[in-house]
Amino acid sequence: MEVRRDPERLGTLLHTEFEEIDRSGRRYSREEILSEFHGGKTLPEIHSEGFELTTIADGIVLLTYKSAHIGEDGTRHRWTYRTSLWVRREQRWKLRFHQGTPIEE
Repeated sequence: MEVRRDPERLGTLLHTEFEEIDRSGRRYSREEILSEFHGGKTLPEIHSEGFELTTIADGIVLLTYKSAHIGEDGTRHRWTYRTSLWVRREQRWKLRFHQGTPIEE
């Protein structure tokens, strides 16, 4: 099961001060994200590629990659460049910040 479809797993993954800026520029808090993905909401299938991980400092990494929604016919659309900042806390990696920027399909 995908993490974003599992509120309990998502809750343990997100840092207590998590923030997201989505591809439209809207900001979300941790609570808003947990609420958004709770309750069996139908979510599009996602394709991801081009993962790159850069160490910023001890216990802090930057993950970048591209993603796209997969349509019912298998086509990929809504391409987005994604950036995530991860921090290591209490022996676990936590997602502290995430941003999506639209890119040409």
